[in-house]
Amino acid sequence: MENKIIAVNYKLYVSSATEAPELEEETKPGQPFEFCSGLGFTLEKFEKELINLSEGDKFDFTIKATDAYGEYDEANKQDLDKSIFIVDGKLHEGVVEGEIIPLMSEDGRRFQGVVDSINENTVTIDFNHPLAGYDLNFVGDVVVSHVASNEELSAYINPSCGGCGGSCNCSGDCSDDSSCNCGGCH
Repeated sequence: MENKIIAVNYKLYVSSATEAPELEEETKPGQPFEFCSGLGFTLEKFEKELINLSEGDKFDFTIKATDAYGEYDEANKQDLDKSIFIVDGKLHEGVVEGEIIPLMSEDGRRFQGVVDSINENTVTIDFNHPLAGYDLNFVGDVVVSHVASNEELSAYINPSCGGCGGSCNCSGDCSDDSSCNCGGCH
């Protein structure tokens, strides 16, 4: 299947077995959500629902929690020693209940967690996705849907180089860089 560039305006409503649908997020006017299909940047079910739609088509579909971010798992909470969050003798200002914080494993792998609670000696971090346990209902319309050109595909595969496929030394913006000879960066 060919990769497609798809842009959509949408509203995302979330619900669970115990909660009624609630608006979670929506695209801003004139700023649709754009992605390239087939690269794994979006939920598989989200992509499958949109891949065969055309520009101007409306959609309204629900992705069950199991096909979205999974069921909420209490085992994905961990108590971490509070000392790892101490900077200059104080708890780092970003460590606040409900905040998403960046973390790094001992082997350098980066990931995020939500501060669930701050205790005397520990900070409880929730490693579940914030939408784990929720069904996702997307309602919106398709703004763009076309087969991706080689330049567009390159821009998604190598985003640091603005679409030139990695052949320039311009850090993605060669509008003022005469060393870029790829003809595709702007």
